[in-house]
Amino acid sequence: MKLIHFFFQSNPHCILINKTRLLERYWKDSAEPLLLSVIYGITISVGQHILEGKPFTLHQCTTKRNPFLDYAYILYKQVYANRQISLGNYQAIVLLSLYEISLGYSKHGMTMLSFSYMIAAELGVFDDQGMCASMDLIDREQLVTTYWTAFSTTSHGCLELGFHVRERLLFHKQPFPPATANTSASYQYDLINNNHGPTRAYFIESFHVGMVINYFSSKIAICLPTTKDNVFGLSVTKSDRNLALSLFHHDDERTIKYKIQLVLNDFSIFIEQEKHQWTPRQLFMIETTHQLYHIHFSFIKPKNMGLQLETVKELDLNDQNIVRLLQYALHISYTLTHNLDQFIQQSCQVESEEMLDMLPIGLMAITLETVAQIFIYNYLLSNEQEKVLDHLNRAYCISKKSIWRHWTPMRSIQKMLKDFLKNKPSDIFQKHFTVHEPTDDITCFLFTDDERTSPPEMEATFLNDINSYFQNMFASENTSLYF
Repeated sequence: MKLIHFFFQSNPHCILINKTRLLERYWKDSAEPLLLSVIYGITISVGQHILEGKPFTLHQCTTKRNPFLDYAYILYKQVYANRQISLGNYQAIVLLSLYEISLGYSKHGMTMLSFSYMIAAELGVFDDQGMCASMDLIDREQLVTTYWTAFSTTSHGCLELGFHVRERLLFHKQPFPPATANTSASYQYDLINNNHGPTRAYFIESFHVGMVINYFSSKIAICLPTTKDNVFGLSVTKSDRNLALSLFHHDDERTIKYKIQLVLNDFSIFIEQEKHQWTPRQLFMIETTHQLYHIHFSFIKPKNMGLQLETVKELDLNDQNIVRLLQYALHISYTLTHNLDQFIQQSCQVESEEMLDMLPIGLMAITLETVAQIFIYNYLLSNEQEKVLDHLNRAYCISKKSIWRHWTPMRSIQKMLKDFLKNKPSDIFQKHFTVHEPTDDITCFLFTDDERTSPPEMEATFLNDINSYFQNMFASENTSLYF
């Protein structure tokens, strides 16, 4: 019992399981043995590091495993051999695979994660049939949350290893997991039975944000060209992709940017539809990610130079396309700076010291670094210099706030801002660059020639087809929650 309680107190993946129902099945001896063994084994393995202050390291083959993890593998083989399909076994396999991928035997974890998709299909995740159709709200929520957990791990792994995530996994028929504890049927059931924990609400909110960002990031990833070889040196093909999408797999820069723009438009529509149910922290994280994508994906390289260790070059401020992109990014950067400053101020006013340590520091730092670079480039181009200088000073003030005290990388951003403000160049730079008037055209950062309405050498019918296909493909069939 202590291991179960500790699991729900410390493990962020505890939201996959309803504590009240697990305890009910525990006392009735109806809980899946595999699920209990996985919970016990993971809790002991992680808990001993936390209690003893040991660092987390990758396990070696000679490392002694605890008995519960060893027994879990015996039960896993039985589930695999006999196809014992149930929600509890599905949750157990996903949990064990995540543990192995992160802290144990990664190849075993990848194999189990693959098997979990077979179970998900049997449960009806991809067609809303089978067991899925007859589940109540709580079990349905746990199924959805478990699937999103597996998908998130898969998509990250695909990007790291040079693969594209299979579109079958991306375009399923399940909603996003609950946005908040108030919309979570599982959390409310635990709350009624006094089985909720102090961090559960935070886990639910963070998980929802992560899945939203992961979903739209994966959509963008499938728009990008495939690599010829991945990290294993194996040839990468598109044979596993949706055949209907293969017509639009053009790897030229303009087509790629056009497809990315469609995804970002879909992302924007989703934000407008769903933001009413988000907390201020969730809204900041999702909106900021969307705006950063608008900036960063506008600076896609025209082509790959084919060098394994290619150095990223500084932007050429004599390139008129780059100038237009920087002008467009400038106004987004104003908004990002304002939102970041407001978010920090509001968080410091209402959050406890403990919750301040749980702010999305990484995203906030990336935002500050991005806007700082955009401001510096635009200052060199003499674009709205007075306003840009004001925002550079504002960004520098943000970089000195106390919330960054444990974030060492912030020092490099602070130094970059300080050095530029101290030694900022004079207006002599203005005569070296041709500055164009900014435009309100939202597609200006995609098509930077004089005819930005469509990529060259592409028929209008093709663009209509791809636009129609992507809108249908990316339209959220059911983004509302069941709960």
